[in-house]
Amino acid sequence: MAFQRRNTDKKGSAARNAARRDSPDQGWIWGRHAVLAALANPKRKHISLHVTRNAATELDDTFRKLADIELPGQITSRLPDGVRRALRWVARLNQVKTVPQGEQWTVERFGRYTRTLESGLHIIVPFVDQIGKRLSIMEQVLDVP
Repeated sequence: MAFQRRNTDKKGSAARNAARRDSPDQGWIWGRHAVLAALANPKRKHISLHVTRNAATELDDTFRKLADIELPGQITSRLPDGVRRALRWVARLNQVKTVPQGEQWTVERFGRYTRTLESGLHIIVPFVDQIGKRLSIMEQVLDVP
């Protein structure tokens, strides 16, 4: 008797089937380095190229003519749902900070000091604010002979 899986469809995982493409012409490539490498590959067929005004300055003249220059929000709306969900989760995880008792953290906005966080729960602006220095304010015992 042949082995049969229980409680699953016989075609395999739905996620794997969703990731398959009917032809190699379908799919997305995003990210500065990946797109520049794909454009440099002469064997790759380019269907469309959507870039921001800043990204268009890095393209060669031949690719700049093919590019559709758009606002960042328009490009984000074209991304697959899974990518947008992942970016939202990363932003949420970087937004809430819990400072332990007995510590103070400095917040830097674009590398410049803006404020000090006391112990407790705090919300910072993701990707703009970052934690600079973690300072311990607990008493330290010194041995005096």
